[in-house]
Amino acid sequence: MRHPYAALNSYSKSLAHACGPHGVRVPAVMPGVIETGAVEASLLHEAETTGRDLDTIRKEFHRRLAAPLGRPGQPEEPQN
Repeated sequence: MRHPYAALNSYSKSLAHACGPHGVRVPAVMPGVIETGAVEASLLHEAETTGRDLDTIRKEFHRRLAAPLGRPGQPEEPQN
């Protein structure tokens, strides 16, 4: 059985991808990844264990997310 809100989620995601590059945010039920202290600690741990640069690890993380804004959300950003 499909999720009852699959169409709405798909529409919101498509709209966010279309508008995100222009700085327009599209509210959705699921906010995705918020770059909290725990995310930062995970990125730092990966950098330390692999010997790679933290900025490189962070850029790769952002690219893998494929977030409409091109980055994860920040805790201090308004959610409206």
